[in-house]
Amino acid sequence: MILLSLIIFTLSACKNDYSTPPESDLNTSDTSNAVYIVTEKTKYTTKDTFIRYQIINHSDTVFSKSKEDFVLQKYGKNNWENYPFKKDRVYTYEDYTFTLSKGESTNESITIKSNFDIPLDKGYYRIIHFGLTSNVFIIE
Repeated sequence: MILLSLIIFTLSACKNDYSTPPESDLNTSDTSNAVYIVTEKTKYTTKDTFIRYQIINHSDTVFSKSKEDFVLQKYGKNNWENYPFKKDRVYTYEDYTFTLSKGESTNESITIKSNFDIPLDKGYYRIIHFGLTSNVFIIE
């Protein structure tokens, strides 16, 4: 009985302290004929200073959207929630249209320290930018 209690305690101590998104959010969809976002890595640490990602246009048309800020979402409490920006964050809004011709891609990056209180919490994340949702990545 004591051994069983010790095993259960050990297993619960090794468990992550964050929720896992549903399998449907973790699966990568077919991107052969779409505009999508993919992060440079699928696993980051709390010591990483950037999250780099690429917006890729594999569609047959030009992708055009008004310039908008990105949103970082963290999975918790069985749903995706916007991760709060730091209170003194400065964002300069520029009114222009972002255009990506078919077959083109562009590289973007998020500087963690200038946008969020650090370190970021451990867990599953995704980026929303220009109405597009990135793959899910983890911060450990």
